[in-house]
Amino acid sequence: MKNWSPDAVNRPPQRDSRRQSLHGVNQTIANALSMLLARPLLMLLPLVLDVCLWLGWQFSPEPFTTWLGKVMIDNGGSDGPAAAREIFEIGERARVNDLLATLTPSIFGGVPKDSFLTILLALFAPNLIGGIDRRHMVNDWEEGLFAMLIPENGLGVFALALFFLAGSTVLAVAFRVPQARAIREEPVSLRGVVIDMLECWWKLLVLIALLLVVGAAIILPLFIIVGILYLLGINLMALVVLGLLVFGGMVAMYTYFTIDAVVLNRAGPLQAISLSYAVVRENFGPCSRFIFTSMLIFTGVLQVWDVLVENPPGVFIALVGNAFLGTGLSIASMLFFNDRLRLLDPNTVLRAASVSRRWFR
Repeated sequence: MKNWSPDAVNRPPQRDSRRQSLHGVNQTIANALSMLLARPLLMLLPLVLDVCLWLGWQFSPEPFTTWLGKVMIDNGGSDGPAAAREIFEIGERARVNDLLATLTPSIFGGVPKDSFLTILLALFAPNLIGGIDRRHMVNDWEEGLFAMLIPENGLGVFALALFFLAGSTVLAVAFRVPQARAIREEPVSLRGVVIDMLECWWKLLVLIALLLVVGAAIILPLFIIVGILYLLGINLMALVVLGLLVFGGMVAMYTYFTIDAVVLNRAGPLQAISLSYAVVRENFGPCSRFIFTSMLIFTGVLQVWDVLVENPPGVFIALVGNAFLGTGLSIASMLFFNDRLRLLDPNTVLRAASVSRRWFR
């Protein structure tokens, strides 16, 4: 006698057959790269962006890092000088304009910070997902074609950083919307693309605002309490960091496809979070494998590009290769999410889609 489970009674046979025919992680990535080979213009934006970040005007963060380093020396205790040296080194090699590539794949900006998972990695393992070290580039090409621009003070650096971060949201929707329209097999229409970009852009801004508000509401009180306890002689910082990693890691997994839902399914911010949660909950194993594989490819090729840029042909290979793989993995994420979303129970999708009010849709 065959094994029986209550779920088997209510599970439609066609859903079982469709689930068995789902493409796995490797096949999904291969399909995405094949789609990109048929539509190479989809990788034009990250390629042009990297060329501009490389050869265009560059802005140094040194006024800000110099001020921050001095603060660490004066108030950082015994570890202050060591921390200040690291901050000074960051100021020498970093570029404020690289923030333009925060949400798109870039050899200079590194892995796109378009999910809570990559944000966590940026906080706890910045060297893993950061861009290449410009000092490794052939000859003096790390300085680009124009002079290095240094803001007058730290406030100028902060203002430039906000400006470039705002620009990164525009580039993010310009990068992803054409991919989504290609997956949906919609006709090429300038008016349709512009409308989709505007709709996705304001939803992305609302999503970022929600994440900032929720993050601040959770983290700030927590660190205030930890600070008070530290003054009383109780150090819980290690426990807090561990808790943030565990809790934050789970949140990162379940919300990984949020921006995919915004762009591909035209979902509102809260709807997108709910749809991502529903897909990952029903497919936790496959989703975990896809996320791990994507991060492994992203972080692995960055190490390769860091070596290749030491010679002129390698710079060309790094620019084109990163644009190709970065765009391909972005398409693969949408394909992987969309295939599994279509297999969810209609009632589950309906509950996820009705999680927000009308103005969020």
